[in-house]
Amino acid sequence: MVVIYNAVEPVDGVEPLPVPLKTPIKAVTVGRLVPWKRVDGLLAVLKEVPDLGLVVVGDGPERSRLERLARDLGVSERVYFAGQRSKGETLGLIAACDLFVLNSAYEGLPHVVLEAMALGLPVVATAVGGTPEVVRDGETGVLVDAENGCLASVLQALARDVGRRTRLGQNAKRWASKRFDVVAMLDETERVLKEARSLS
Repeated sequence: MVVIYNAVEPVDGVEPLPVPLKTPIKAVTVGRLVPWKRVDGLLAVLKEVPDLGLVVVGDGPERSRLERLARDLGVSERVYFAGQRSKGETLGLIAACDLFVLNSAYEGLPHVVLEAMALGLPVVATAVGGTPEVVRDGETGVLVDAENGCLASVLQALARDVGRRTRLGQNAKRWASKRFDVVAMLDETERVLKEARSLS
């Protein structure tokens, strides 16, 4: 069995979209609003990281509950529920933020993480599914255990350390352009097909 990773299309020329948050640091998460994405955990973290705002891109059955939770937690002014957006708008919202965060209980290979890295954002994500295969812990982002509750401390540290955010983001952009390039994906596919043909 050979794994060929998805590629991320070039994101040159993406312009940041306006985000109606006044917080000095903005995180963004993207996905369908369902329980296993655990956006409620991100809202709870905002209570512990006062300088952090959160942009939530996506829609789903959890949206009403999450909006109520943000109000109940007293963080609604630091959360922007952007709803479902086109790919171009989603990229623009990601580009407007300082870091990308994914708090999922499980994942396959989250393509949006590749797009965030290609845009130069450091990624904070749970170490589930295929995510550890694309996020290099301590190099292009930070991986957190899905169950140990350290997400708040990781986000606190990154919110305070612009130098680290910049370094991780630059590394992420280089890594995405090198490892998840369309040409590299096609070349690897061609190589595997040729090898398979020679064995038949």
